[in-house]
This record gives sequence, C-alpha cells and structure tokens, in this order.
Amino acid sequence: VKLAKKEGDEDLELTKSQTKKLDFMTAKEKQYRSGLDKDEMLHLKITGGDKKLTHNDIKILDERLQALEKDVEDAKRNIAGYLNLPPSLDLARLEISKAETELARLTEELNINIASVHL
Repeated sequence: VKLAKKEGDEDLELTKSQTKKLDFMTAKEKQYRSGLDKDEMLHLKITGGDKKLTHNDIKILDERLQALEKDVEDAKRNIAGYLNLPPSLDLARLEISKAETELARLTEELNINIASVHL
C-alpha cells in the first residue's frame, strides 16, 4: 500500500510538472501568435498590402532611388549656371552687352599695360 501511495504521489508530482510546462508552452504560443500578428500588421502597413514586396525588392528600389538622386544632383549642377540669368530675353541681352563692354574695356586696359611694359 505504501509503495502504491508513493508511486501515486510521484505520478501526481509528474502530472503537476507537466501541467505547468503545458501551461507555460500555451502562454508562450499565445505570446508568439500575438507578436506574429503585430508583425504581419506592421508589414502590411509598411508595404501597403503588397505581399510580393521582399527585402531584395526593397534593396533594388533603394539602388534605383540612389541612382535617381544622383541624376537629380547632376541636373541641378548643370542648370545652376542658368539660374543667374534674367527672366526676360531683353534683360539677358542687356547683361550680355554689359559683359561685352566690360570685356572690351579690360582688353584695352591689358593692351595699354602690355604696350607700357615694352617701352
């Protein structure tokens, strides 16, 4: 009788231990499911519901974006010289004539200075 009672107590302890483990595993499963659901919702929010969007697709899009940004920077550098031009054609012609007059004056001054050096 004592042996049976001892075995019964051991079985009871084993059952309690296994029940605790099962409860722990069930709680962990719920936690992981909750985390998975949150991550899936976040993924859908970020990708706009596109399930085809993967890490590699994002890398390719990022490389294309960087290339486009480089093209934009190059284009900005190319048009930077034109931004100082006046908005109308007449004003642009006036600026050109001023620059030509200044060039002629500087050329004449240079010629005078060169001539004075040779004397």
